[in-house]
Amino acid sequence: MRFKPDSAGLAAYLKTSPHLRSILVDRAEIVVALYRDSLTRKTGRNAREVRVFTALGGARRDRLMSVVHAYSPYAAFREWGTKRNPAERGLRDALQQLGEL
Repeated sequence: MRFKPDSAGLAAYLKTSPHLRSILVDRAEIVVALYRDSLTRKTGRNAREVRVFTALGGARRDRLMSVVHAYSPYAAFREWGTKRNPAERGLRDALQQLGEL
């Protein structure tokens, strides 16, 4: 007897599971905490203006994913750098730290 996974059931779980959603939000909140800890000014707009939410993602939008959105006006400049200022890469580094935990 061979095991045949229920792909329709797995797809439904990846798309609608409240348990999976809570796990994704917990992980994203850890990334936010690590990001805030890496900032130079821990009380500035970059630290305050970060949010976590879940959305459908993937190539076919068929699975839950968590999103960390740093939305201060200059968050992208801090993350990616400018002509005069080097990139700080706080979100990338926080995500890498999560992978090392």
